[in-house]
Amino acid sequence: MAVVMITSVFAGGVLAAESPDESEIADEAYVTGEGDAVLVYEENVTESGTGEFGVDVSEGIVYALLTDDLEEDVSAAFDLWADPGSVNSSTALTADRPDEVDDFSMDVSGAYTDEEASFEADTQLTVNASEEPMAMYFDEAMTSGSIESSVDHLATSGEYAFGTNLPQNSPTEAVDLSVSGTDGNYSLEIRQKQALSGTEVDQWENKKAAKKTLEERFGIVAADLGGEATVTIDEYALEEERDQQVLDIAYSVEYQDLDAFAPIVAAEIADDPEVDLTQDEAEAFLDGVFGVEMNTIELSHSQSDTAVEGEWHADVSNLTPLAESAVDLFESVDDEEFQELGVTEDLRAQFEARSEADLVRTTEWEAELTSNDGDETVTLTASMSADSENWDAYVDELEEREIERQANLTFEGHGETVDDEIEFELAIDVSQDDLFDTGLAALTQQLENDSAVGEDDLELWQALEDADLQVSGLDVDASDGTTTVTAGAKFDNFSAFEEIIEDEFHGVSVSHIYAEADDETETRYLYADGLVDADPSEDDVRETALVDSETEIHLDASLEEHPRLDVAEAGEFLGVETEGENETDGNETGGNETDSDDGEDGDSMPGFGVTVALAALLSIALLRRRN
Repeated sequence: MAVVMITSVFAGGVLAAESPDESEIADEAYVTGEGDAVLVYEENVTESGTGEFGVDVSEGIVYALLTDDLEEDVSAAFDLWADPGSVNSSTALTADRPDEVDDFSMDVSGAYTDEEASFEADTQLTVNASEEPMAMYFDEAMTSGSIESSVDHLATSGEYAFGTNLPQNSPTEAVDLSVSGTDGNYSLEIRQKQALSGTEVDQWENKKAAKKTLEERFGIVAADLGGEATVTIDEYALEEERDQQVLDIAYSVEYQDLDAFAPIVAAEIADDPEVDLTQDEAEAFLDGVFGVEMNTIELSHSQSDTAVEGEWHADVSNLTPLAESAVDLFESVDDEEFQELGVTEDLRAQFEARSEADLVRTTEWEAELTSNDGDETVTLTASMSADSENWDAYVDELEEREIERQANLTFEGHGETVDDEIEFELAIDVSQDDLFDTGLAALTQQLENDSAVGEDDLELWQALEDADLQVSGLDVDASDGTTTVTAGAKFDNFSAFEEIIEDEFHGVSVSHIYAEADDETETRYLYADGLVDADPSEDDVRETALVDSETEIHLDASLEEHPRLDVAEAGEFLGVETEGENETDGNETGGNETDSDDGEDGDSMPGFGVTVALAALLSIALLRRRN
């Protein structure tokens, strides 16, 4: 609604045209003997809602207050504040609890700063199985696990299980796998139990046939890589179970010299015109692949007619050569646009920083779904956490390599059921030196590289960057059937928009803009300094850009009778000091609820929408409108 209000401040987009169109011509012009004026625009509206909007050039303040009816039965509050180095927001929401939800709670928090990188979340949800039919099919389910990683090492383990109330009447199947080895020599230990289809039975009808089948399967892989595979069967059985032939077999596979074809593969990579690698560099990459040490890789999985369960354990090391070779491979990509992104340069620096700092990242999770037969409910309980060891040292290493880390981020949220409602709240804080300017500079550079963006729009963003935002704020409150939106911004250098303002209003010097609306009419006031010379005639006024023969002209008028933005109230909302009250007889109207309709003229659209600095951009949406 805030954007709608801004787009309707002056209907009919101004595109710095050589002459104004009909929608830009004032309905009335009040002109003083000194030549200053207020141009008044009035339009009938059909949308609901009330509001006001204003810009004061001398104070560098933009402000809007908007209200509208709220049909949904919710209570919510949201605020978003930004200054040059930070953005913070908070949200609170209360809504009716859905019928299928019996109970709910959630806590989430995280911090990604110069000192730490951590995340934690816990939730519990109980739903009524009669209201959620799919929940009736589950008996229980669970999973838990962890991942720990560093530059040279990766370890992970976990387990899972799932039970159903819908038996399938099928035989139990299972597999246990263990892998170890390095440098092209690997050992596999496998135990599997599986039901065979009619066409598969011949391949496994006895131990000799089973060994031939396994040698063919694993031998193909070995042959493709120039190595050998030796298969040994330790246990074998083929039995009938539930009218199906079920194979139960344990065997081992020894792979040898799987890296024998590495020089041949390296030559093919080196000959690829899209990859700028020498033979030695390609061989180094493959050495990194085969040099990974598989200390332990174990997987166990079983499936019956009512349950699935399994677990895994993996420990892999000597990953550094592989990572270094991967960066080399990225750097070799013969694509100018890709290389200009600087991705590989940053990757190498980040890799080196992680190695020097000995950064270790750990993630853990646990989740369980249980069926409560007594009250026909299903409960989900889940938790997840992530943490980093030596993170502060990693940040220091990045700074030494002149790699800018992302902005500091902290957040915390909580939700729960309270009687027949669900309540939720969330707070987010982002901070970084010159956060606003850095973001604008990056966006401006992106727009400069976009051929679809015009020169006028680039000038607009550059002006916003030069305007030196002091503070911007957005506050939304929805309760008791009404939504109220308050937004504003204060700039230290509003003169950065001076040239744009003059272009937009056809050379008219604008000092103040104010708009208000009720359910029927929207009225807009444009305060123009020195619209004409002193002691003007009616003809003098009609010769100006925004007045024509249809405009009603009032000479020797007093401008104090027209409403203006209450700058003091806007400053109070933003928490900034203003230079004083407007020089009027109490016509500041900040805080009055007036309309935010978009009217019937669909040609006026804002150049930009809501961003982190929403209130700051409201002024831009006013100053440059486009179809």
